[in-house]
Amino acid sequence: MSRKLCVVISQKKMKWSELLLILAALQASLSQNIEVSQIPEVNVIEGSTANLECSYNMSNLDLPTGGYKWYRHGLRGIDIFKVDYFMDRITKVSSDEFLNKTSASIQLHNVTVTDSGTYFCEVEFSGQKQIKGHGKGTFLNVTASLSQNIEVSQIPEVNVIEGSTANLECSYNMSNLDLPIGWYRWYKYDLHGVDIFEVDYFMDRITKVSSDEFLNKRSASIQLHNVTVTDSGMYLCEVEFSGQKQIKGHGKGTFLSVTASTSCRYFTIYHCVGAVALGLLMSFALYLNCKQHNQVIKGEEINCAYKKQRCTDKDPTDCCTEQHGEESLYSIVNNC
Repeated sequence: MSRKLCVVISQKKMKWSELLLILAALQASLSQNIEVSQIPEVNVIEGSTANLECSYNMSNLDLPTGGYKWYRHGLRGIDIFKVDYFMDRITKVSSDEFLNKTSASIQLHNVTVTDSGTYFCEVEFSGQKQIKGHGKGTFLNVTASLSQNIEVSQIPEVNVIEGSTANLECSYNMSNLDLPIGWYRWYKYDLHGVDIFEVDYFMDRITKVSSDEFLNKRSASIQLHNVTVTDSGMYLCEVEFSGQKQIKGHGKGTFLSVTASTSCRYFTIYHCVGAVALGLLMSFALYLNCKQHNQVIKGEEINCAYKKQRCTDKDPTDCCTEQHGEESLYSIVNNC
């Protein structure tokens, strides 16, 4: 190359300024004309969108025509823009963003675990000659969609008395997802067992939260009214959302313990009033009975004193002994 350049210079007797331009062009053609940058790794959950960022710098060149490609696994391996499996799931930047903002980024939607791998961005421009540059690759790591995408919380236990209302609380958190359509279910005993919303025995006794409370306050709580002992058991809350794919999450369960009613507070008002009235009547009857016996005791004491006086004055057989009076008094008081 240097010998040819010397021949050309000697034949045409070029000026030093022209020679410097040729040397600059030669140096540019031998260097990395386009610097391409990628982020090393992207971690996403199955069903979401992966942002594969790519930017470039070509400050030494001013070429108007350019484009970019993305390869999977290896540089110049699988051009994902030409593969049906990827084509319908890729969003590319606009021509204006590519040329003026030097961006060659893409979005890969509805990713699956099989999309995991290394992706290379290559930028190409053409002018007097074709120049290219590529990044060092971005590793896309897609994890499987599990129920942990939605974290559901329940309180471990609720204790109520038969005939009352049980508050079964349930809340959820899905900070990594933004899906507008969702609902929830409650199962008894076993997840995916008996959906109590669809059982006649429960349906008329359940109060659910409003749609606003479910979506904005993230509550999936219910109230179970007029509970019975047979309602006791484990209740599991499940929250489900749908978007590009269906995701679910469930709590660890709430054990509802219903004890039988044994106090007046859960009788009817008529039972309570009747019990109080009966108690008052019995108390009043006891009072009258004791009052009557008190009067008998006083009469016996007066009679005994009179007999004692007669016994002293005249007839000893008509005496009222102290022992007899005490026995009579004890008997009367004991009856009271």
